[in-house]
Amino acid sequence: MGRETSRPLTVHDVSEPSDATSRNRGLGLTRARAHDDTGSTLVEVLVSTVVLGISVTGMLVALMGSIRASVETDQHAREQSAVIAASEILHSRSVGYVPCTTTSAEVAGVYGNEIGALAPIDDSVVVTVTAVQSWAGTEFVSSCVAPDAMQRVLLQVTGSTDEPIAVIKLPEVTS
Repeated sequence: MGRETSRPLTVHDVSEPSDATSRNRGLGLTRARAHDDTGSTLVEVLVSTVVLGISVTGMLVALMGSIRASVETDQHAREQSAVIAASEILHSRSVGYVPCTTTSAEVAGVYGNEIGALAPIDDSVVVTVTAVQSWAGTEFVSSCVAPDAMQRVLLQVTGSTDEPIAVIKLPEVTS
């Protein structure tokens, strides 16, 4: 048995079909050509659409979380600003010292009315006086110790979980 040797291909062989190929072209007898990848299959289009949809959904969820955090931060900043403004009002001379002659709840009501009258800071934020404590010599207590005792007024935004802000009120000194 003899081995057939093939001759090397030339540019002429690749670019121009042989006479046999051109004769058989009309009969559908041409050699199979290499696989052509010019288009996309339906499966490829569906998979890419699903991947795109999942990634866009993930980005939208992240964006919504960011917006929600921004709104909460803005609300917290307004609350803090309102409490600080109310504490400055109580600390100023425009709101005088209220002697504790009856109960600390009545004193808290008087201070609360003063804050409400002087500081309409933000309609969505309500600052309240949560307690007025009197100095008993070693600590602040919830009951009235003396009419002219130092007072700690606790301010907090209604519905907030933050710690109250304390304002110390001293009795006015008369000369």
